[in-house]
Amino acid sequence: MSRTPDTTIPAPDTAAAEAQAARRERFWNRLTVIIIAAMILLWAVGLYYRREVRANYGAWRLAHASTLADRDRWADYMVAQDLAALSPAIRLSRDDRAAVRAEAVKVLVTVARKHYEDAREGHDSWPTVTGRFRDLLDDSDGEVRIWAVEGVGDVRDTASVDKLAEIALTVDAATPAEIAGDEVPVGSLLGQRATARLAQIGPHDKILPMLKRILVEAKNPDVRVQAIDSVWFDLTPGELTKLADVLHDVRPVLVRPESEMLAMNPAVQQMIGRALGEGVELEDPSAGPTTQPDALGRRPTVADYAVKVLRRVTGREFGFDAHAPEADREAAIRRWKQYLSREGA
Repeated sequence: MSRTPDTTIPAPDTAAAEAQAARRERFWNRLTVIIIAAMILLWAVGLYYRREVRANYGAWRLAHASTLADRDRWADYMVAQDLAALSPAIRLSRDDRAAVRAEAVKVLVTVARKHYEDAREGHDSWPTVTGRFRDLLDDSDGEVRIWAVEGVGDVRDTASVDKLAEIALTVDAATPAEIAGDEVPVGSLLGQRATARLAQIGPHDKILPMLKRILVEAKNPDVRVQAIDSVWFDLTPGELTKLADVLHDVRPVLVRPESEMLAMNPAVQQMIGRALGEGVELEDPSAGPTTQPDALGRRPTVADYAVKVLRRVTGREFGFDAHAPEADREAAIRRWKQYLSREGA
């Protein structure tokens, strides 16, 4: 007798199916939570490092910019990223191209001025920035060196004072062609800024002898004038004779000393106007940092600044005119020296 096959479908295991469905649901729920958490984490990291990403992007664009206007624009973009711009700017400051290095140092200086207290105290990454400023004082490009001088001055880097004094003493005088040109010679501006920053850094007892030496020995007239501007109020009566010797120097001055630049700042101009009253004619702040020729095309000379200080300190006049014939100048210089000798100078 044959057996009929059993074709009955077994009843499904309801409990097992429900357990499997529950496990599947838990898996997808956990995966969804993990994905959401990862997205939130990535968003938070992106938010935290947003400026770093932008700063590096700006550095890349600056490095590949072909015009000065584009380099300036991307340098400003980097500055807007604040402290995040420091690392990419330090990297760019090692670029082979001087124009890129100059923009990079400008970025570092601008950010340092926004955080000058931390920069001067050497907090966080500022020692690295200060060290880079120091290294760039020896750069082969004059503009890079000028910005490096501004940098060590802003952070008050006392370790740089000897180098600043060396720059001030060794910068050559401008050539006749440079004097006749439309732009200030880089060497003159470098020496003037090094002298001005040296006076600001301190300590005073170390800086003062350096400035007095620069006053006497500097080869560049703009440097000598800045030394006069920085040190005249600290000259002893005996040292005023050094200023009388400077009256022999009638070379033209191209860069205004620091005090004149500050006085031409619009905010300082307004302060002077309030102090002196209305109706006072103030110097045009648009004249810029360079000296301006007079109606005869003559620029002020080193001797003009020296005699101005002598008159201010002594209250005396001895008829000195830097543009007079040499014999008249020498006679006036003798009168100054005789007076200073009588006064115990």
